[in-house]
Amino acid sequence: MGFRKVPRDTIRGITKPAIRRLARRGGVKRISGSIYDDIRAALKARLELILKDCVTFTEYRNAKTITIHDVLFALKRIGRPIYGFDPETYNEPRKGHGIPAAAASP
Repeated sequence: MGFRKVPRDTIRGITKPAIRRLARRGGVKRISGSIYDDIRAALKARLELILKDCVTFTEYRNAKTITIHDVLFALKRIGRPIYGFDPETYNEPRKGHGIPAAAASP
């Protein structure tokens, strides 16, 4: 008899410290111990909503890979668009010697 892996809910992979870091970034000082499961449930529901639309857009394109455009359209569709993010004009930050990008180019 071999070892059989027991399936578990993958949302448990969102750890307490990760939730705490997100809350701190949002300005929360103290977090009740009972809130973590509620946050995981809300996060899972939101991700399912977004990913359902992403899969719909991807299948419509007859593709197998979800693109950033699929995510942007899904967020726009649920009324939570991301502003200031345009994949066509996005320039990756330069890695280098601490020289600002504007000063590095002539």
